[in-house]
Amino acid sequence: MKRGRLRGGSVPDEKSFHMTPDDFRRHGHAVVDWIADYYARIESFPVLSLVEPGQVRASLPARRRKANRSKPSCTTSKN
Repeated sequence: MKRGRLRGGSVPDEKSFHMTPDDFRRHGHAVVDWIADYYARIESFPVLSLVEPGQVRASLPARRRKANRSKPSCTTSKN
């Protein structure tokens, strides 16, 4: 896998799924901004849940979808 140099401003020859230092810096700043905004308004969030016990379960469909049995289960014994 041949790649071009990144330091001189050249672009890699192949698609890289890694962040560039500039992308990392941009995303890092966005995360820090999000955390700072969260802390600035933390007092406005409820401490306790706003739903009653069982309310979420009651809002789910009554029947669960059947699992696809064509794929092996991670709990299936291989002995």
